[in-house]
Amino acid sequence: QKEAASPLSGGDDTQSLYKLAAAVDSAHKRIVWSVDFCPLDPTLLASGARDGAVRVWKIVSQEKEEEDDEVEVKEVYRFEPSFKIGKKAESVTAIAFAPKPILSSDGSGTEAVLAIGMECGMIEIWAVRLPDSMSSTTSGARLLLSIPPSDCHIDTVKKLAWRPCRTQEGKVGAKDTSVGLTLASCGMDHGVRVFDLDIVS
Repeated sequence: QKEAASPLSGGDDTQSLYKLAAAVDSAHKRIVWSVDFCPLDPTLLASGARDGAVRVWKIVSQEKEEEDDEVEVKEVYRFEPSFKIGKKAESVTAIAFAPKPILSSDGSGTEAVLAIGMECGMIEIWAVRLPDSMSSTTSGARLLLSIPPSDCHIDTVKKLAWRPCRTQEGKVGAKDTSVGLTLASCGMDHGVRVFDLDIVS
């Protein structure tokens, strides 16, 4: 949370002070390598860590008149990449939400698209159900696509980024069964990959 500017800053907003709004103890068992806010729902934050887990959090802020806003962080989904070496979950080193949604597989709601990069160089694309369209019969996350190893990196994925889209392109219609997206990645192998993906619901 942002506080008033420091008296020593001369009113310069760039010198404003910040304070901790909320914290989650033991959110992951190992180092958190990557976090990303969902552009379709700014209250959703995904995190990926060395423990091989991906967690999606809901950040809720309640305004109070005389006190600081109360911020609560709740876990809504937790899952692991499908790719494993033996029984060990592969470390998640990069994650990124796509700017466009897709229809859920049953057509009852919308899902966010989440790219996951791993320490081994593999990349997977997942669908994450938006909480507002969640029903009691649907699961939180499902695998959409595993990019073939020959097209991935041979070392740790360091960064993932989706091509931005125009505002009118960021909506999904009732008859849209696929969405075209472009994903870029870079890795410790000094390589850059650009993928044109046709995501099918």
